[in-house]
Amino acid sequence: MSQTNQKNQTRQKNRLTLTRLDEWEEPLRLDGFTVRENMSDDDMLAVLSAIIHHYESPMEKIINQYTRPGIHLALRNIEKLRLSNGIREMGSCTISRANDKICRITISRRLFFKGNENEIINVVCHEMLHAFLPAREGHGQAFKFLMDRLNKKLSLNIRVHSSRDSIQQSESLYNYKVTCTKCGAESYYIRAGSVVKYPRRYICSHCGSKSLKVERIITKNKQ
Repeated sequence: MSQTNQKNQTRQKNRLTLTRLDEWEEPLRLDGFTVRENMSDDDMLAVLSAIIHHYESPMEKIINQYTRPGIHLALRNIEKLRLSNGIREMGSCTISRANDKICRITISRRLFFKGNENEIINVVCHEMLHAFLPAREGHGQAFKFLMDRLNKKLSLNIRVHSSRDSIQQSESLYNYKVTCTKCGAESYYIRAGSVVKYPRRYICSHCGSKSLKVERIITKNKQ
């Protein structure tokens, strides 16, 4: 048995397969993938591992349609798959300086709420794309080009930056709330930045009103 086949068998044993596919060219869907309330870290990691296993092969085939002759990009060995409590950063891919073939992927627990399944997939695939590309590519031209191709061919919605709707909005995660007194639009902040300190300098992005009210959020966990 070749080393490649042994590697694939090991991955299949260690990862939860959500959907078995016959042809990757068709739009991929993770049927039956739903987020439950109060999921454990082990359950979240199992879902993330399944998504990686599900999309690794089709992503690799699409990406290498656009590489130079003689160059083949493969997903780096994910040394660690971790969870964070990130609010602003939904995910990250850290490539080892000592070994370019190894990386770590971190995904925020805040993504795991009911109805957010597609966004979890998009964030994971975003970090996987980093794990395919050279370490210094970042969100450069190649990343954006391949992101567009993957979105079209795999029916994804990978973005350079995720919106605030990607995570579960909860006052317990933030320290300040800014409310437009005219239309009621709300924004949440962790730190006391310029909007919090000087609300009169800003206008509501929804209605254009200059009447913004700042509130300090106090919860039992913060007292």
